[in-house]
Amino acid sequence: MNRRKIKEVSVILLEALLIAGVVLLSLGPVSCKVTAEGIKMLDGDYVPPVLQGVSVIDSNTVEMIFSEEVNLNACVVSPFIEGISDSQKSSQTEELSEALAAASGAFGCIAVNVEYAAENSVVLIRLEEEMETGKKYELYGNVKDKIGNTLTFSVPFVGFNARIPKIIMTEIQSETISGQKSIEKQDGTYRTEFVEFLALSDGNLAGLELCSGYDGESRKFIFPVVEVKRGEVFLVHLRNKGNGCVNEIDDNLGLAYGIYTKADVRDLWSEETETALGNKTDVLIVRNRADGKIMDAFFYAAEETEKWQKSMGMYAEEAVAYGIYPSSDIEEAFITQGLTASKTIVRKNAVELLEKAFSDGDDGEVEYPIENNRDFWAISGEASPGLL
Repeated sequence: MNRRKIKEVSVILLEALLIAGVVLLSLGPVSCKVTAEGIKMLDGDYVPPVLQGVSVIDSNTVEMIFSEEVNLNACVVSPFIEGISDSQKSSQTEELSEALAAASGAFGCIAVNVEYAAENSVVLIRLEEEMETGKKYELYGNVKDKIGNTLTFSVPFVGFNARIPKIIMTEIQSETISGQKSIEKQDGTYRTEFVEFLALSDGNLAGLELCSGYDGESRKFIFPVVEVKRGEVFLVHLRNKGNGCVNEIDDNLGLAYGIYTKADVRDLWSEETETALGNKTDVLIVRNRADGKIMDAFFYAAEETEKWQKSMGMYAEEAVAYGIYPSSDIEEAFITQGLTASKTIVRKNAVELLEKAFSDGDDGEVEYPIENNRDFWAISGEASPGLL
């Protein structure tokens, strides 16, 4: 895309954004005007289309679902550039801001073709080149409904991953230990919250995310681009504190160090620094960002807790929708009585599932996602990260 074309697209999008902003500020579902006699109501449709969902459905296609029939005025797919695409700087002159320039293709873009479905409420963006697994992209554009209301959008997405592994949670450390042993103080390491995983097939973790109903979407852990092998056990540490918090994304598994790390076990670290997970009550889900599919889930709750809080109920319902739990009721949760800061919750049937994964066939005998219930879990005597 040449500079002139970039400028034309940018101007269209900027004009649409400004018009949409003026309309939204001055009008609602019904509009009004001030007259000598008072306020006069004006009928009409002044509500812009709503972007209800975005999914990456294959290595060349992004699907957008709108609330009504739309027509795509302009669209740019570009690489997401850290520090530029997410820049908070605004335009102070006639020049474009860094983020807007990146979104409009100033630093490179991918040619696309557009298709419509479901009476034009679904827009399919077909990229003319395959996405890179785990690479970040940005979709920027403008749509108009039949009345003429417009919506300008900017949506980040991650390159399609065709090799999603079958992973399950096998141990949860939901509490942090405030005190440090002398050797930990010397090393500057801390014992913080983690979730242990078992891979039941080969694949790449790109595009997966671990969500806690207690922490919410804003603090979810997004897995990096990492290859895992069938039978591999790895840890996600949900708090980045002290020394030794090194992401082991390749074959060197001896980079991280600390009380909950092992030299032959892969360690991945969140960027969060605050406490994570509900101590005694939470709903954890593993989700594929591309299509929203729930890959694994775990419910746990204190015995006296009567109902889910925060996002827990929503996540529980999603787990039920994908057949992992029979019901979203809190009665399905593993009871955490006896759980302390030095103990963890462990999956009792992990070894059995691992054996099935290595049975006959490329993917073994494991049907995935795997059904879960409270009887499959227990309180450990002590934390044992990396050991099933």
